[in-house]
Amino acid sequence: IKLSRFVLLTDESVLALTRFCPQLMEIDVTNCLLMSSYGIRTIFQNLPQIRDLNLSVFTNLTDLAFSCIPLGSSSTSSASSQSMTSSSSSLSLRSSSHSLQNSSPGRFEHLRILNLTSCTAITDDALLRILPAAPRLRNLTLTKCDRLTDVGVMAIKVLGKHLHYLHLGHCSRLTDRSITTLAQHCTRIRYLDLACCSRITDAAVFALAQLQKLRRIGLVKCSNITDHGIYAMLVSQVLPRTLERVHLSYCIHLSDTAVAALVSHCTKLTHLSVTGVPAFMNPRYQIFCRVAPTEFTPQQRDVFCVFSGKASSTSTSQVTGPVTPAATPNAVTEVHDGTTTADLGMSDDMDVDGEMEMDADVEMGAETEVTPGATSTAVDQAAGS
Repeated sequence: IKLSRFVLLTDESVLALTRFCPQLMEIDVTNCLLMSSYGIRTIFQNLPQIRDLNLSVFTNLTDLAFSCIPLGSSSTSSASSQSMTSSSSSLSLRSSSHSLQNSSPGRFEHLRILNLTSCTAITDDALLRILPAAPRLRNLTLTKCDRLTDVGVMAIKVLGKHLHYLHLGHCSRLTDRSITTLAQHCTRIRYLDLACCSRITDAAVFALAQLQKLRRIGLVKCSNITDHGIYAMLVSQVLPRTLERVHLSYCIHLSDTAVAALVSHCTKLTHLSVTGVPAFMNPRYQIFCRVAPTEFTPQQRDVFCVFSGKASSTSTSQVTGPVTPAATPNAVTEVHDGTTTADLGMSDDMDVDGEMEMDADVEMGAETEVTPGATSTAVDQAAGS
C-alpha cells in the first residue's frame, strides 16, 4: 500500500492498518508528516511478512522506531520491555494497542527493500537492530542519513551475498574502514553509491575493485580519490568486464589520462560523468560530451561533462597507451595480486547547489542518442586532440 505524502496519516491510522491487515507486504509512508516513530514501531510489531518498506524523508523517525527489535535479533528473540515517554498522542496509541505492549518482533526474513533516505535523526543503533533481523535485505538505501558512522555501516556485513544495491550518499562520517569491510563481506554488490563520502580514499576503491558483480559505482565529490584508485579499477580482474556506469564528478584530483585508460579497459561502460573535474574542464572535451540540461545555470554548464553511449570493445588508448600492472602504482599491483581486499530506476537528487548526486548525478530526462562506441571514442579522441 502506497501512502506517500498522505498528510493526514497518523500513528493511530497505521496501528489500525497493521492490526487488521497483518499480511501487508509493502508499505510506503514517504513524507507523512503527522506520523512519528511510534507509528513505524507498529509496523515492526505487527507485520513480520513485510517485504518492502519505504520510510524516506521521514524526518520524525528516530531510533525509537527500531527499539522493539532486540540487538542481535533472532527467530527466538523477544523484545525487552521499554517504556515510552508519553505525549497525549502516544498515550492514546499505547492504550489502544495490545501488540505494542506485548508482541515480540523477531526476524523479518521476507524484508528485501528498506529505504531510509533522509531519515536524518537515526543513528548506528537503528542499523544494529534492523540488519541482523532482516538478513536477506537486497536493496538498502541510507542516503543522507548523516549521523551514521563506520560502526553502523559495518553492521551491513551481516547481509553478505544477499545485498545487491547499497546507497550511502551523503553519509559523510564514513571512512575506508567500513567500505573495506563491506567489500570483503558483501561480495555481490551490483550498485554502490558513495557520493559526498568525502573521507574515503583510494584504499576504499582498492577494496571495491574486487567486487565481481559491480556494475555501477557513484563516487561523486569523493575528493580524496586519485588516479591510484582509478588504476585499481582498471587492473582489477573483474571490473573491466562488469562496469557499466561510473560517476566521478567533482573528484578533483583525477587526470584525463587515468580516466581515459579506465574507459578503454571497461568494455561495457555506457556512462561516465566527470563534471567539475578540472582535467575535463577543457573545450576539447565539451564537443564530445552530452549537452547540459537546459535548466542548468551558466556556471553549471561550464563544468558539465558527461559521456554516454554504448562502449566499444575495440576502443583504443591512442594517447595514454596500454596500461599494465607495471605502469600502475605499487598499491594497485598489490590489490591485483590479491594481497588486499539491475537498475533501480531511482530519480535524481539535486542538492541546493543544483549539482546532481546519487545514481546519476547528471541524468535529467531521456538520454541523448549516441552512436555505439561513443563513450570510449569520445574520451580517446578528446585526449588526443
